[in-house]
Amino acid sequence: SLRLQVWLEHADNGRVAASTSTLPDGSFKFRGLSSGKYRVFAQDFSGVYSGLDLGKLTVANGRTSSFQRKVDLIERGFAVVETGFNGQLTELPILLNRGKNYLIYAGGTELRSKDLIVVSTAAGIVVKSTGTPNVGYGDDLSVISFEAAPSETAAYGDYTLVVRGNDGGVQYLPGRLTVESFSNPWVTAAFD
Repeated sequence: SLRLQVWLEHADNGRVAASTSTLPDGSFKFRGLSSGKYRVFAQDFSGVYSGLDLGKLTVANGRTSSFQRKVDLIERGFAVVETGFNGQLTELPILLNRGKNYLIYAGGTELRSKDLIVVSTAAGIVVKSTGTPNVGYGDDLSVISFEAAPSETAAYGDYTLVVRGNDGGVQYLPGRLTVESFSNPWVTAAFD
């Protein structure tokens, strides 16, 4: 059976709260969550199917919450594998600082800027597509670029990038953006 990555984001700011994977029967559990409202997302590990926004979940302190959804998986025609800046691509999270703008690259398969929109689930990070960079990565890797700008008040933590295709395909990259208080020494592509 297909296993899914499932994660929760705080409903108020989009910060990733917890992540797990489904068991063979499709069930999953989160333990030790704080009281609050969360958004629930899921995506297959294989990268073949579109990611899913499964809705909202309210957790009350000391109580067990139940969440059930039937999902229909739809194949997606693109895949982001790596992201980064300064022309360097990696599968690691991208460290951002409040109040700065960053030019970020995304590399993978079948990525065409005219067919894709990049956004974030974070309330405090503005993301806008910029097109295809003038950088050669070879025939096996297609690359698009976008700007990410955390606000001065963005909460520190990990956030999800979302790539949406004109064909309805969606890929989530949970935790790919991280807003930190310390400066990233590797960034030279930040501009004010």
